[in-house]
Amino acid sequence: MERHRGAPGEERHSGEPPSRCSLVASRLAAGAAVEAALHPKPGAVTPCASHPDKAAWDFMVHTAAIGEAAAAACRASLSGGDPLEAGLEAYARAIATLPLPGSNVGLGEALLLTPLAGALARAPLGAGCEPGPVALEASRIARSSGGGAAGAYYALLQRLSPSHLGRYEGPVPGVGGGDPDSMLDVLLAARWDHVHAELLEGYPRTLHTLSTLRRARRRGAGLGEAALEALLEGLAELGDTLILAKWGVRAYQKARAEAAWALTLHRAGKLTLHEALEALDRLWRPRRWNPGAMLDILAAALGLELACQPAGASTWAYQPP
Repeated sequence: MERHRGAPGEERHSGEPPSRCSLVASRLAAGAAVEAALHPKPGAVTPCASHPDKAAWDFMVHTAAIGEAAAAACRASLSGGDPLEAGLEAYARAIATLPLPGSNVGLGEALLLTPLAGALARAPLGAGCEPGPVALEASRIARSSGGGAAGAYYALLQRLSPSHLGRYEGPVPGVGGGDPDSMLDVLLAARWDHVHAELLEGYPRTLHTLSTLRRARRRGAGLGEAALEALLEGLAELGDTLILAKWGVRAYQKARAEAAWALTLHRAGKLTLHEALEALDRLWRPRRWNPGAMLDILAAALGLELACQPAGASTWAYQPP
């Protein structure tokens, strides 16, 4: 019996190979799942440490919403639609039906991974996939998204009310005060933030984090251990803009200096990687410092690793412009 083949990017019947968009979505969502499972993460939710409003299982459930957003973005890319708009709308539908807390769990992850899914729709997967060009295409997708994507993003911000969201006055409307004309306007207004800057600039922090992760893997580290090493280096080298938004410039600078101290002790052999991260956790958790922006970037790097390279076969390394 002849099976229905469907259009490119369309989901297939059971028994047939998974569609490209199913593969893209599952690999990007798996990156978010790996990030959720990591421990220790200074001040953050882990399988061993919850926050009052969310726990590790909320992040695991949330990966289903990431997968649905990524699949929708991929299909929109193949059909000529706006991948970011389609992905954010699918994400909004998913979090409305999943058993998640009303607070923000991973909107930053969704914002980073959705354009990547749109870019991966037409890129090779596995060994032929080059992260740099994928990231540049994802940035182009985000920058060219129109008012529909901006409106979908604003609706999510209003609904989830992230803890760092305060009053805003500037070139675009504040949340609840109307929708911007384009996603580019939103990104430019928030370019001080790591996540928004990634979409503007071609994901340089994600690519740097991925390069660090792959360097650790070439030394023999497993994926989780390599991800924790990339996290510590990222906190020391980049700092975290969620800490900046919630606690101010001094907190941002202090957190970055403390991460650099922990990294130095680790590199000198005085602390293991886990001991260095646990030392930061003892400092940051009582202060309620959560490096959420860096964790979003790490999830994007892990998603790219799983989408773009079979394990152990990487020779690619990020070269800054």
